[in-house]
Amino acid sequence: LFVLGGPGAGKTSAIRALLPDARTLVPHPKWTDCGDVVAAGHYTGATFDGGDTVPYTGAFVCLEYMYEVFRPRGVRLAIFDGDRFSTRNVVGYLTGIGIKIVGVHIDVPADVRAARCVERGSAQNEAWIKGRVTKARNFAEHIRAEHIDGTRPVLDVAHELLRIVREALA
Repeated sequence: LFVLGGPGAGKTSAIRALLPDARTLVPHPKWTDCGDVVAAGHYTGATFDGGDTVPYTGAFVCLEYMYEVFRPRGVRLAIFDGDRFSTRNVVGYLTGIGIKIVGVHIDVPADVRAARCVERGSAQNEAWIKGRVTKARNFAEHIRAEHIDGTRPVLDVAHELLRIVREALA
């Protein structure tokens, strides 16, 4: 599951709501292991959490770990949050090993995004944010992701993510 959207869209918050409290943090590469659901990155409740904890150069190390450790174990769902994994090369790798791709794009208006970034103490450059928003939108189109209104409460967004995954895996 690719969860896409610009900074402040609510990607990490929605994923946190999906993950059970029983979590194991794999230190290297960074994964949150919840049994039959795993998520790239560490989901601990920090300001910059989830996929943001994976170095930009760490995507393929995470993918190799998934292939070598999680796939033989029969993990049902691997979640990729945000920018590090939103590349055609990652999609090519996953489809090449027979992994089904499901994408969700969480979108919010610019004023909501700005308010959320201020609330969490983010000082990201506006031009950089615009670039991330555009990249997320373009990648969502590339993988034919479903779009979700990120202004809804986080639990509603998380339930919508689950619905999309269930339909895709049915």
